[in-house]
Amino acid sequence: MAYLHRAAIRLHLGDSAGFEADHDSARRMAVSLSGPEVRPHVLWQAGGLAWLRGNAARAEELTTEAYELFRRVTPHARHAYAAHQFTLRRADHREADALPLLVETGDEGNPLLQEMAVLSAAESGDVAEARRLRARWGRTLVRDWASDVALYLQAESSLWLGDEPDWAAAAESLLPYRGRQAVLGTPSLTLGAYDELLGRIAERRGDVDGARRWWAAAREQGELVGCPHQVALAASHLSRVPAPA
Repeated sequence: MAYLHRAAIRLHLGDSAGFEADHDSARRMAVSLSGPEVRPHVLWQAGGLAWLRGNAARAEELTTEAYELFRRVTPHARHAYAAHQFTLRRADHREADALPLLVETGDEGNPLLQEMAVLSAAESGDVAEARRLRARWGRTLVRDWASDVALYLQAESSLWLGDEPDWAAAAESLLPYRGRQAVLGTPSLTLGAYDELLGRIAERRGDVDGARRWWAAAREQGELVGCPHQVALAASHLSRVPAPA
């Protein structure tokens, strides 16, 4: 478990080689270990690695297998699975498919899943539902292993919901994480580079030059961690905004 936890921290810091080395150590050690929690956690993280490398289909298979095993251990397995579905469904633009499970688990009091539900509703085109969910749950100050991801999700929501007064505060809250990956805990599904989101906030605030700098950094991070999706996303941003004179 220590290897798995450190692997996630290394990915958060952009250390792709360290992430893979720790994951491989955990995977090899787990072969000789019994216990119902060992294999699911290794599978969760293997799904995160597949996701990082751009293999969404394999990530889906691994996270589903992990869930089927882990739900025999704890009902909270649904929470991990819901978070993974949020990530995977965003990638194939089927956010609405993940929304019912996110709302159910959000109603169980998980603030991270509440943020994901709000964002999924907004990204699927139902901004009214996103606002209704925000009013239903409010906004919780998260102070645990997921605090940085919660800030990421709240900043995303502020862009979709048009909460202009929140943009400056959102950018300020994310600055300590520049140069890092938004990683969903030990399973290590990354939501992307904080710099990519900081670029979108800068663009919304009218700072196009600043946005380009953030996206150039995000592209470099994508290359550093070996994530083709992140590289392509940053490149698409850079291609649509004018270069400085």
